[in-house]
Amino acid sequence: DEYGTMTSDGLTHVIPSFTLECGETLTDVQVRYRTWGKLNAARDNVLVVCHALTGNADLASWWGELLGDGKPFDTSKYLVFCGNILGSCYGSTGPLSVNPTTGQRYGVDFPAVTVRDTVRAHRGAVEHGVGGRSVYCVIGGSLGGMQTLEWAMCPEFVRAVLPIACGAYHHAWQIAVSEAQRQALYMDTNWAGGRFEQSSPPSAGLALARMIAMISYRSHQTYNDKFGRSEREGGLMVAGGSEAVVPSVARSGPGYGYFKTKQYLEYQGKK
Repeated sequence: DEYGTMTSDGLTHVIPSFTLECGETLTDVQVRYRTWGKLNAARDNVLVVCHALTGNADLASWWGELLGDGKPFDTSKYLVFCGNILGSCYGSTGPLSVNPTTGQRYGVDFPAVTVRDTVRAHRGAVEHGVGGRSVYCVIGGSLGGMQTLEWAMCPEFVRAVLPIACGAYHHAWQIAVSEAQRQALYMDTNWAGGRFEQSSPPSAGLALARMIAMISYRSHQTYNDKFGRSEREGGLMVAGGSEAVVPSVARSGPGYGYFKTKQYLEYQGKK
């Protein structure tokens, strides 16, 4: 559940003209990425790591224990590449980016992008930004796993893939959960049809949407094992080395305890 400090730091590969699967063409598309290690003489030792939906290009902040000399993402053997997905708010072109044509932020006018669009953009960064001739392996989990599967469609460029915790497409249940999340966002009065002021974002709707997401990320048994019916009376909840103050909730009778499950969801929503 935990990422490190979320930043948009990194290098930038710019694509002058990029046509999306939906048919729209974007200009001056930015792909934010970071690398660790060095290319070998053959330039074929690129290891691509794909982040999940809420991640960024700073692999070291969320899978750092796997990164380094002699570790699974061995920087003494590979040039490790991690790119930020299109549509993100962590460096790559997305709704918060300025449309070069209008001089205004894209906002809700930003076109629909696909996993394939992101992988095409990241391949461009690997080839032309980093200088890689081929990719040794691609690995990623969740949405990163879906990107990994898409990379597998480039057998002339990618030698191996390792997708984790993902499917080839969204099933009806996943589509339904995503729609409930969107509706939570739309129902926030600050949403304003998507043309909200940056000083008054739809934070409540976004928090609820993330709570819904966090429920779907864990199974019934996992929730039971992690939290059970344990209660807290407020105070500090420690997560990932940081402390978040959670206010006490008054009881009004049996069954109104402050369950740890509730506290967990509130913490995730406030993130």
